[in-house]
Amino acid sequence: MSKTGAPMVLAEALSLASEFIALVGAQCDKISVAGSARRNKPMVNDIEIVAQPKGGALWGLLDDMVKKGIITKALYGDVSPTPRWNGQKYRGLVYKGRRIEIFCGDEHNYGYQLWLRTGPDNQTDRANTFVVTQIKYKSPISLVEGRVMMGSRQVSVPDEHVWFGLLGLDFIHPSKRTESAYKALANPNHQWGDPVPHFISDLQPKLF
Repeated sequence: MSKTGAPMVLAEALSLASEFIALVGAQCDKISVAGSARRNKPMVNDIEIVAQPKGGALWGLLDDMVKKGIITKALYGDVSPTPRWNGQKYRGLVYKGRRIEIFCGDEHNYGYQLWLRTGPDNQTDRANTFVVTQIKYKSPISLVEGRVMMGSRQVSVPDEHVWFGLLGLDFIHPSKRTESAYKALANPNHQWGDPVPHFISDLQPKLF
């Protein structure tokens, strides 16, 4: 991946994230800081943001900000660096010398996307991978292209409280999300939450 400066202290990352959100937040129904900044890690490499855009307004604004030189497209890869400017689902950019990655959710998967992008899932703690593995083999729900499903029925997850309810767990603060915090999911007698009250459709819709 391309380098965008040395790691930031948490206070700098939160300040820059807040500043950037102030620029684009009006184009979103919801927008939140995710990643290591949300977990209150003392040092932060990149700023991750999860947004629920109002239609395509956010993406149009970002394109305009590139044209005006307010942001640039982040480049990834060492051999042939290329941008990740993926339509209306994901965009990586550089603002004031720092990389910011924006991930898109909607009213039915925002909670899942915020959990997913908050992590951790790195070399020292594979918490998200552990949860996803337990879901794959033990849960009534499944994860399909960024959405929560039960068979052909989509499960609405508008916020993280619904998500933790589906996991059958009390809400875990982002700073305390580790693989060991999710160990109850591996218990053979663990009770998963009921997805049926959160069904929204017989068919899986497209994101946009």
